[in-house]
Amino acid sequence: MVCPNWLVSPSGRRRRRWPWGSTLQLGTPAGDAEAATPSATNRLSLSEVEVRTLRKAIGRETFDHWGWHADDTGRVLSETGQPVFGPGFITALKKVVEFVEK
Repeated sequence: MVCPNWLVSPSGRRRRRWPWGSTLQLGTPAGDAEAATPSATNRLSLSEVEVRTLRKAIGRETFDHWGWHADDTGRVLSETGQPVFGPGFITALKKVVEFVEK
């Protein structure tokens, strides 16, 4: 059974589905318009190791090692052009790293 806001994997595990075009705002309570301003308090907390790992995931060394490259949509592609990560992957990780490093 597939519920509108959930995806169900073949193993039966449910996971939250984000509708296309929706935006996940980090650091703002849902529905809090005032907190959604650029002066919102940074509420996302990642350790130094987590941030370093995210940076490394999209770093030149990792891409060279695996033979990956990025396209204009933020996808990561293999040497043969097969998608490794979908559109927005690179841009999303860059935004998260920039957000927590403020």
